[in-house]
Amino acid sequence: MRLALLAALFVSCVRPAPLHLPDGGPPRDGAGIETSCMGSHCYVLLPEAQTWARASLSCAEHGGHVVVVGSADEEAAVWSFASRAEMPVWIGATDEGSEGTWRWVDAEAWSPMWGPGQPDNAAMGENCAAMWAAFDGAWADVSCDAMLPVVCEIEP
Repeated sequence: MRLALLAALFVSCVRPAPLHLPDGGPPRDGAGIETSCMGSHCYVLLPEAQTWARASLSCAEHGGHVVVVGSADEEAAVWSFASRAEMPVWIGATDEGSEGTWRWVDAEAWSPMWGPGQPDNAAMGENCAAMWAAFDGAWADVSCDAMLPVVCEIEP
């Protein structure tokens, strides 16, 4: 029994376990990460600053993907949760494949909610999207190498 517990602890330190989303109360994973749910979607804020590519991998390790925002209601719900990071957070949109052609990581229909003057590709190579406090949660394009927290979306 003790050996099994130590093995489970070792595995959880090496690779995050998928989030378990129980009914009732704020869902938590084994490490106590709180999530927020809206309808059939649940979100988790991973506060560690990381590149967009690493954020995508982190979300996959938790059984989800970088958040896809499909409506104004979902935008408001995600931002009320994501604003806890007190800095911009990654969302699951990119134009890396074709400059100016933005798409979601899950191929959902594109419905942009850009902040004023965005996307601007100001630093030439701003191919990933983030929610920004300066825009009250609206989006800006950012270099994919920027180090930001991420909101993951997990469907229970």
